[in-house]
Amino acid sequence: MKRAGPLLTLAAAAALGLGLLITDIATDPTDEPAAPGTTTSSSIAAQPPSGAPQPSAAGGRSSSAAPGSTTPNPSDSAATFPAQADYVAVIPARPRTITLSITVTGKQAVAYACDGAAVESWLRGAADAGRMALTGKDSELQAGLTGDSLTGTLTLDKRVLDFTAAPVRAPAGIYRAQSANGRDSWIVRPDGSVTGVRRQPNGTTVPAPDLVPDARKVHGDDTDF
Repeated sequence: MKRAGPLLTLAAAAALGLGLLITDIATDPTDEPAAPGTTTSSSIAAQPPSGAPQPSAAGGRSSSAAPGSTTPNPSDSAATFPAQADYVAVIPARPRTITLSITVTGKQAVAYACDGAAVESWLRGAADAGRMALTGKDSELQAGLTGDSLTGTLTLDKRVLDFTAAPVRAPAGIYRAQSANGRDSWIVRPDGSVTGVRRQPNGTTVPAPDLVPDARKVHGDDTDF
């Protein structure tokens, strides 16, 4: 009976040790679940909500437009000439100032340039989509709309002159009249002043007389000059 004591003591110690081992395995930190908000290497990347724009492969913005949106067309804002328009420019030059007037009717244009003394030139050609290219005897004009005005170059007697011609209203513009004394051509400026040249029957040029009441206004589709 005296031996039962030590045996019971050993059994109790063994049971205590086994209990501690089980407790240690159950509380192993390597088996703890991930904390909220953390990810692991096996997590699936978050997907954007359905219907959200997807980035392009090159990393740029999505090429899909929002419903109802439109892409601007540059041709929608292209400059166009009015159905009928007149422009006048005063160009500093030597030995005398050159006055230039351009008239547009539909898709045709006529220009007249003179110095009010001896130099004159008539030009004509097409005017479309805000651009014009006119030619005359030893003369050429290239111009385009810049806002409401015409800007370009006039080549006259081998001189290249830059100009900006503002739009004008009647009575400003080009006028002409034919008589036994020759052909008279005038430009009426916006301020009402007049300059012009007469081409005499023998082909020489002199300053035009005062504008006559029956002078005919020239339009862009005229060919009688």
